[in-house]
Amino acid sequence: MSPSTPRPIPFGGFALHDPAHNPAGHNIHNHFILKSLALTAPGGYVATISSHFTMDSASQRARRDMAQVADLVGAVRLPTKAFARVAGTDAVTDILILRKREEDREPAAGQDWIDTRPVPATDKDGGYTEIDVNAYFAAHPENILGALHVGHGMYNAETLEVRSSGDAPLGQAVRERLAAITRDATEHGLALTATPESTTTLDAATFDQGLLTAAEARQNTALATLRYDAEHDGLQRFDGTRWVDHPARAGKVAETRQLLHLRDVSGTLIRAQLDGLPAPDRDQLRGELNRSYDTYVAQHGPINRFTWTNPAEITQAKHDQRMGKAEEKWRTSNAEDGVPYAGDVPVETRQGWGRRRGNRPPRVSGHRTWTAASATTPPSPRWRPWRSSTRKPKLPARPRSSPPTSSGRARRGPQRRPSKQRWRSVWMRPAPWT
Repeated sequence: MSPSTPRPIPFGGFALHDPAHNPAGHNIHNHFILKSLALTAPGGYVATISSHFTMDSASQRARRDMAQVADLVGAVRLPTKAFARVAGTDAVTDILILRKREEDREPAAGQDWIDTRPVPATDKDGGYTEIDVNAYFAAHPENILGALHVGHGMYNAETLEVRSSGDAPLGQAVRERLAAITRDATEHGLALTATPESTTTLDAATFDQGLLTAAEARQNTALATLRYDAEHDGLQRFDGTRWVDHPARAGKVAETRQLLHLRDVSGTLIRAQLDGLPAPDRDQLRGELNRSYDTYVAQHGPINRFTWTNPAEITQAKHDQRMGKAEEKWRTSNAEDGVPYAGDVPVETRQGWGRRRGNRPPRVSGHRTWTAASATTPPSPRWRPWRSSTRKPKLPARPRSSPPTSSGRARRGPQRRPSKQRWRSVWMRPAPWT
């Protein structure tokens, strides 16, 4: 999770399928605000720019869902065409600042931004009319950077316009209003309290599945890569051109499904580190890797587990029986004109039979084997049978080569390998385990 989430969001009159973060089927802009809140730590901020319909919509469903988990710190309504040059839109937009509420905290007082209220606005004839806007802006008209006007858009429908007075540059006006909102938030206990060190929540309920890239979804899928087929509750294997059913015992499908998840999480984490993804995303993946592996070990034992099998001791009678069968087979294979060989057995041959048919040494059994998809399997922790324990392996926490320096003189020659201090275990980072 992140202590704050400043990001633009898409806008549209359609909904995306996202059972994790949009079960209510909100429009895409409200969906992304709710998802940002879900991925922000308690006490953290979500600062975003959205269409005024998020705040002014007659339907309160989206605002109610937001208010269940967050408080509105403040909002600033920008003039019409504020983004006409950079985004090609004349839509009225709002800067929204939401604070993710702690679980044991009640909603802040004065949170009346769920409702809408009628406010006066000028019309096309120069007179005055009323238009419904969010109750927050009705109570804080100073945060509307312009005068409200009712225009007419497509099919002569009424549309809201905010006409800038031009008294001050827009950037300066935004800074002044945000500074006032910040002061007010501090006075009312809505300041930013989340920090990167205290906000990484690593558990199955909060893990963002959107961070995960399955092996079958990557480019150039490796031959014999396995995947889980949820529809038929079975496994499939990539044969180079298509996915075909992969035979597996019924009791092993659930375990293999967990192993495939470990493979996908570890592969995604390595790429996230090498590509320099934000630390909160890497921490999410690292926590999911630890949680998934610990769950697997608790249920099945280490990935590369095995047992020593000691064959039963061969008695003299059993030994003589096996030697007799070996001699009979040898004489038959060396027959002449259909008659088994009747001469003496060479000493070397008889000694060889004795070695192969005597007591056998202990052998390894119960170990897991992988197909050609081993290149995409999870890193296998070191199994120490004499200690009955495992030690998680180390994966690079940073790219193998350091980024170019910004010094005035260009670096010549190959880049130096990072020192040992730059390699850390992705399993053992100081983060809570679940």
